[in-house]
Amino acid sequence: MTEKHPLESPPPYTETSTASAPPDYDTAHHQPSNLESPASPSPSTDSATDANDHYNRRRSPLLQNISYDSMRGPIGNIMSMTEALIGNATSAANAALGSPGSSSAADLGANVSRSANALATNVSKTAMDLVGGFINKREFQRQARRSNRRGHRKGTNSGSSNSSPERNTTSDCDSNADSQLQIIKHNSALELNKSWSGSSCFLKTANGSLTVHGSLSASDDINLENTNGIVAIDGQLLASNLIRVKSSNGTFTVRGDSIISNKLDVSLTNAPLNIRSFIQATYINLKTKNAPVNLSNVSLGKELTVKTSNAPIDIHILDISNDTASIHIETSNASVNVFVPSSFAGYFSVKSNSNGSVNVSAKSTEQSLLHFDTNEKSKKEGVCKNVNNKSNFEITIKTSNAVANLYI
Repeated sequence: MTEKHPLESPPPYTETSTASAPPDYDTAHHQPSNLESPASPSPSTDSATDANDHYNRRRSPLLQNISYDSMRGPIGNIMSMTEALIGNATSAANAALGSPGSSSAADLGANVSRSANALATNVSKTAMDLVGGFINKREFQRQARRSNRRGHRKGTNSGSSNSSPERNTTSDCDSNADSQLQIIKHNSALELNKSWSGSSCFLKTANGSLTVHGSLSASDDINLENTNGIVAIDGQLLASNLIRVKSSNGTFTVRGDSIISNKLDVSLTNAPLNIRSFIQATYINLKTKNAPVNLSNVSLGKELTVKTSNAPIDIHILDISNDTASIHIETSNASVNVFVPSSFAGYFSVKSNSNGSVNVSAKSTEQSLLHFDTNEKSKKEGVCKNVNNKSNFEITIKTSNAVANLYI
């Protein structure tokens, strides 16, 4: 039996000089290394091949790793195909962005990147619609089975007053389209040794690690909670409605390619939030304390809120789908670097205190026109007008005693 003991709280985060230093604009704005997955192949170095041929060779991999597995069930296969398409589309975009050559190659790479992100968005939304339709068709059968299960549990527990700390309504944590997964433990590790898909998932423990050796796919909600321990997912997180993660004194990591949901809510304490996976959600709320936040690939719908304290924030937003989206980024005593798409149009406010400085810059002065209502060392407010986009976005960035940078 595993020894049960509380985990020690990690030491407070200490900012380094390299973390607070603002990156070079031309180098950091594209960040190809952040967009590439560790397993992505390096682009071809054949000097005789132009950028168009380079991209043509990369188009066929979009359909790789897409197959139907009879053991996963309909929802499991929909999620699996979505994950594969997103990963392949992102790899194709990264390959094009990595093409050597002239400015035309760079323009091609940017176009491919936008197309790949649009593909990822459309595919995931389509998959979620299919999941919703599949669930609605089986609603009456599911309600009947739930009623039978409740009656069975009531009869089973009528002679006992003790409740089990672990409840799993699936037979063996396999892929079951009509299943609900709930596991609650105390003072011990919680480990799920395979991927799961179903309607809703709730995993909770304390004073031990919470680990999933696979992916979680839900047609409704995914809730993960831990106290004094990590939350680690080896695969993807996909949910039609909500993904909520809550942890204190422990990190949250996702090693899969994507995190996709309508709402994403992550709350940590004294732990860094470093997510390199592709994040797509309409509403995103990410909070921690005394630790840095680093998001490499964000596809935003309507609202993004990121907060920490005494630690830096670095965020790369790939695209924004809602014309009135709002973004709020806040920390203290540390730097902030936020990269938004070159199509950004709307209001911006970037603030620090008298000991800090702020910067707002646009990559293309022909496409993006910056008008400053306030243009001071530690405060810049105004409007960005885009010749190709009439959206009305809003972004506010706030820190203290450090530099804050907004790159458009």
